[in-house]
Amino acid sequence: MFRQKRAFVSAVCLIVVCPLIFALAGCEAKTPRISSSPKPSVKSNVAVTDDEAARLVESAYADYLSVSDQIYSEGGTNANRIDEVARGDAAEEFKSAASDLSAKQFRTLGKTTADSVQIQTIDSHSGGVSSITAYLCSDVSAVDVVDVDGASMVSPDRNARTPYQIVVEIQDSKALISSRVVWVGDNFC
Repeated sequence: MFRQKRAFVSAVCLIVVCPLIFALAGCEAKTPRISSSPKPSVKSNVAVTDDEAARLVESAYADYLSVSDQIYSEGGTNANRIDEVARGDAAEEFKSAASDLSAKQFRTLGKTTADSVQIQTIDSHSGGVSSITAYLCSDVSAVDVVDVDGASMVSPDRNARTPYQIVVEIQDSKALISSRVVWVGDNFC
């Protein structure tokens, strides 16, 4: 197997409350949204093309957004459900953000979307693909963060699109988000 690398810079994301941080970066794009429609099969024992890797990333991230939106809409409770779709730093940072959301008695309304997936690295080993690193744009323009009284905590003029660098790991034929950091380089959204 081969290891395909493209240059990228690591970024560190300090997440306090993810939906509120989303408002810190923004841009416009007219590209298709990621949906959770048909899931590509996860075959960790074969090499994948960039297109196949992009479909795998889109599917894994759509699953992540579905679970995270559900948890946030419930005020951050039962955040361990994120373990169904994430692991490592991505899961732990999400749980911390959900705990902060819960402590402030905030919840979210609406759905997060994503688009503009760009594959950066496909890491392979003798058994096949082990991880995929990609950039994508997360869009919270349809998401509101509200307090216990239902009052919005989000500025109406926020920039709702945020560039992320994510890592999808293949584990037991399942694609899990293992890293999700705000991209601090040039904004590609």
